[in-house]
Amino acid sequence: MTDHTLGEGRPSFPLWQGDTSPGEVSRSLRLLATLARKRGLLVLAWTVLLVGLGAVYSALLRPEYTSTIQILLQPRQVINDGPEDRRHYHQYVLDNQQCETELALVTSQEALRTVYQALRIGESDEVRNRFDSISSSLRALINPTGTAGTTPDYDYGFQRFVGRIRARRTGLSYILNVTYRSYDPDQASRVVGSIANAYVASRLRSANTRYRLSGPYLERRAELLRQQVAVATEGIRTGKIPEKDFQELDVRILGQPDTTLSPVYPRRTPLLVTLTALGLVSGSLALLFFAYRANTKRNNASSLY
Repeated sequence: MTDHTLGEGRPSFPLWQGDTSPGEVSRSLRLLATLARKRGLLVLAWTVLLVGLGAVYSALLRPEYTSTIQILLQPRQVINDGPEDRRHYHQYVLDNQQCETELALVTSQEALRTVYQALRIGESDEVRNRFDSISSSLRALINPTGTAGTTPDYDYGFQRFVGRIRARRTGLSYILNVTYRSYDPDQASRVVGSIANAYVASRLRSANTRYRLSGPYLERRAELLRQQVAVATEGIRTGKIPEKDFQELDVRILGQPDTTLSPVYPRRTPLLVTLTALGLVSGSLALLFFAYRANTKRNNASSLY
């Protein structure tokens, strides 16, 4: 009978409590150590091959930069707007759904096509280059003419342009972040600036239409809106953010675009570290698998005799 106590009545438990017996685990570890001594060069060669392929792949890719701009939605309250017989209260309150709507307006097809045409994005390298990642390279090799064979190059370039844009809301705040990824940091800054101006111009045109329909008492405000629409339209063409805020609109562009100083893609160090770990683990598992199969065949053969 085995004694499972230590000292005075204290139970002892084995360190290993898995389904496999400790002896079999020890044999597997000894087998792995033996294989590492005998076949370690194969695992090392496999790892070096993967790391070399990753280094070559990352060296062929052009470095990319990102630029981000922030747009602040400012809900405000307008009191006693209009003549005496039409005096009323307007209260602009934003909720989550309204913020999502504004976010969709920032990246709407109409606004992005305006930016695409104004900045002539179709002639830029990040849109024309179809070999900037593994997936895009495979798609380009499979279908060199486009995504569907009959899609015009303009639509294909526009879809690649849209794919490089990321718009998101900062938490539960009223701040919208628009980011663009490009080979040229100046190009990335121009694009996000143009997108912000296109969104502001769309909002200004809508407000101008409302004011014109409200009557002649808002004609002065409508004139200011038309001037600001002209400024925003010029910003779409140049990608520059106006120095003055759009005072007639409950939207602010928070400063100039923030562009990264160093490339954000490709990240060579994480890629090489990942491939190194993958090579070591996959090579070790492959050795164990083939050694297990060979050991099983030897045991079956010995049992026949």
